[in-house]
Amino acid sequence: MLVFGHPKIPCMPFKCVADIRAIAQVPSHTIPFFQTYNTDAFGLSKHCSDQGVKYAVWVQNPLECTLMANFKPAYILAENQLEECQSIANDYLLDARILKVIEREEELEEVLKLRLDGAVFQSFLWL
Repeated sequence: MLVFGHPKIPCMPFKCVADIRAIAQVPSHTIPFFQTYNTDAFGLSKHCSDQGVKYAVWVQNPLECTLMANFKPAYILAENQLEECQSIANDYLLDARILKVIEREEELEEVLKLRLDGAVFQSFLWL
C-alpha cells in the first residue's frame, strides 16, 4: 500500500495546480494535482497526458474516476465511493493508483480493509 505524506515515509511531494502555466512551473520531482470540481480537469488531464507529465487528479465520484482514467493519471485521489473507484481500477486494469485522502494516521487501517492502492494525507496536499 502506498502512503504519501506520512512524516516517516519519504515520497515525492504533490503540488496543487489550477492551469497549464502552473503545471509547467512544477519541478520534475513533484507531482502536480488538481481537483475536478474547480478546474478545467479535462483540459489539464489532456495536457498532462500529451506532455507525459506524471500527475494526480482528485475526483468526486466513480463516473469522474472513469472519465479521468482515460487520460492516464498516475494517481486518482478520492474521499467518497472509494470501493467503486478501486473496483473500476481493478476491473479495467488501470495503471492509475486509487488513493484515499485521509486526515489522520488511524484512517490507514480503513484503507487496508478496503484494499485500496494507498492513501495521501490531506495536509500533505496543501503544503
